[in-house]
Amino acid sequence: MDIMLRKKEIKDEDEPDLTEAATAAETTIDTIFTLTTNDTYYTNGPEPNAGTGAENASQKQNRINKWLLTRSKFDSVAIANTGDKQKYKRVKHKDIPAATRKLLDATHKKAGKIRESIRKATEELSTNADNIRAATRSALLGGDRTGKGAFTDIPADAFTTTYVGACVTLNGPGKSLASDMACLCGSGSSTAPSTLSVSTAYTAGTTYTTDYNTASNGVSIYKTLHSFCEATTEAQPFTPATITAQLHAFATLLGRHTLSSATNKCTFAYGKGEASGNQCTGNQASKHSCVNYPAAFKQNTRTKIGQAIKL
Repeated sequence: MDIMLRKKEIKDEDEPDLTEAATAAETTIDTIFTLTTNDTYYTNGPEPNAGTGAENASQKQNRINKWLLTRSKFDSVAIANTGDKQKYKRVKHKDIPAATRKLLDATHKKAGKIRESIRKATEELSTNADNIRAATRSALLGGDRTGKGAFTDIPADAFTTTYVGACVTLNGPGKSLASDMACLCGSGSSTAPSTLSVSTAYTAGTTYTTDYNTASNGVSIYKTLHSFCEATTEAQPFTPATITAQLHAFATLLGRHTLSSATNKCTFAYGKGEASGNQCTGNQASKHSCVNYPAAFKQNTRTKIGQAIKL
């Protein structure tokens, strides 16, 4: 998920991308309208909007110069599907049959309405994308997160100050997905690569000696895991399919190892757990690091299974 957030690409696989086609159609309509408009419009461009006040000679000339620069791009527009050598050519408005002029004017007005609809839809999509990013960042990092701007570095407030507090007690499991991953790949003390190897086989060349006993160490543990994911996993865009696949993988592994001697039999525990005590001790020697969701359920039946459910 961290990798997807950094990719910043959000899309719906069921919706076709019509951006290129819409842009081409808009260019064609603007070209035809500009090259067939009356002489005044063709020479001076559109008049200032009503309510902007009268313009002096200098302001008018600046407006016309900008228009001429805009108009110049239409001189090089190729007619679609005819090759680059066939360009649109200026046809004076007075030489066009009246019925055709009306059709051209009506087409351009409709295009303007469509352009405004596209603008509003684009704004709505941008807002929706911000909301999606905010929800996903909140799931990964906990708390309320903004969906605007680039994805920032992992903050320490996504983690707690002790392994037990993060991974075993009521308010720890589910604080953030980042913290839960640190629970799987870290321990309270005597951390060694053997602990990390419980969660991933990709540990070559890793110096892994960080204990989960401070929030900043939680960041270090998570970044170690992230570096493996970044090296072995191709970034994917946010789509319903990719999110569903990740949630399915999470649900499949939840409570996979049921140990009858554990306090809660490891039901709903995320990770291997230990067949005694509170099952998620964070003891490096035991290699039984896990997220103790059962403890949270036992103390508060309304607790949900981690931030993943927010997605």
